[in-house]
Amino acid sequence: MAERIDSLHLPDYRIIQNDKTFCYGIDAVLLSNFVLKNTSFNLSSPNENLQRTDEGESNSSTTKIFDLGTGNAIIPILLAAQSFAPLKITGLEYQEKIWDMAKRSVQLNNFSPETCIQIVHGDIKNIPNLLKKSLADIVVSNPPYVKSSCARQSSNTEKMIARQEIFCTLDDVILGAAHLLKENGKFFMIHRPQRLQEIFDSLKKNGFDDVQYQFVCPFKEHKPTMVLVCATFIDKKIYKITKTQLPPLVVYEKKNSRVEYTDEVKKIYFPGVKV
Repeated sequence: MAERIDSLHLPDYRIIQNDKTFCYGIDAVLLSNFVLKNTSFNLSSPNENLQRTDEGESNSSTTKIFDLGTGNAIIPILLAAQSFAPLKITGLEYQEKIWDMAKRSVQLNNFSPETCIQIVHGDIKNIPNLLKKSLADIVVSNPPYVKSSCARQSSNTEKMIARQEIFCTLDDVILGAAHLLKENGKFFMIHRPQRLQEIFDSLKKNGFDDVQYQFVCPFKEHKPTMVLVCATFIDKKIYKITKTQLPPLVVYEKKNSRVEYTDEVKKIYFPGVKV
């Protein structure tokens, strides 16, 4: 299938997708919302003392966000679309075709690279050489979930790179986040629950503490299939990280013999709509 333009769940926003290369999923939507709910600035509702102009400028300092492995820029677009705080978001993407698609998705939604979203072509493993240290207030990533040695091989290289640790590992992503974050900056990620201990170990090794995590379950009675993680960059050696488990997020429920989103997930997909 060729490229197509899809409408997002947010009114008036669109994105370029291609089944053969990259299409975003619910994990990107949940991760974006996790960032919105767990930052010190107000992204999800307007503040009477903070008004953003058409050019993206405001009377408050700009929050700098980096999205590592941005895909078609779905996370930067979701964050910028729901933000009433001034943001400067940089999306880093390794695959050239997808990087080009991400740039065009940003342009499609009229987000200027100068004032809101810019997309950079580069390798997560090369972040220390590509970008200066301590640039970011927030780093977010929806990285490949599966070790390449444990995954099935496919002729679709683009999808393999997005799903498997072919060009970057979990450690590479967390090390890149540590390089980019200012002290006390926040790192947000979504991953698989079976790799949670590896995530804790890598965060500890790379100077993160105060880890909050939330399991995502398809149904209330099911085991989790994803985990959302937030950690604070302390920039010093950590002997034992503090971990807090948040109540699980349940995606689906059965109502009148129908399967539909839970009220909590409906609020994520349709902000401002009463459920």
